[in-house]
Amino acid sequence: MTWGDTRPAGRQTSQGSLAQDVSRRFFEELELMEKVACVHCGQDWVRCYKRKDSGQIFFMCPECESLWPKEEDLRDETDMYLSEFLLTGDSVKDWEAIVPCDEPVALGDGD
Repeated sequence: MTWGDTRPAGRQTSQGSLAQDVSRRFFEELELMEKVACVHCGQDWVRCYKRKDSGQIFFMCPECESLWPKEEDLRDETDMYLSEFLLTGDSVKDWEAIVPCDEPVALGDGD
């Protein structure tokens, strides 16, 4: 019997098994996701965003707009900002050119 399951192990219905499987997968995925504070400003969590035009995924602090390409370690300082990444020249257009995404935040290998 797994946590949260109040029925005896031999009496599971197919719906119960499915619910357990979905619940287990949810918590497994939740463990992979971490909240990472911005190393640049420390004022917000780094979040995942996607460019509307290309679909390119990146990570950014919404407070200071520091930006990390998807493959970069979020624990490392960055010199890139949203305006430099998008090259629109207009901070309002910058925010209109991106959307939040559901990519889990990954710290990298720390090398």
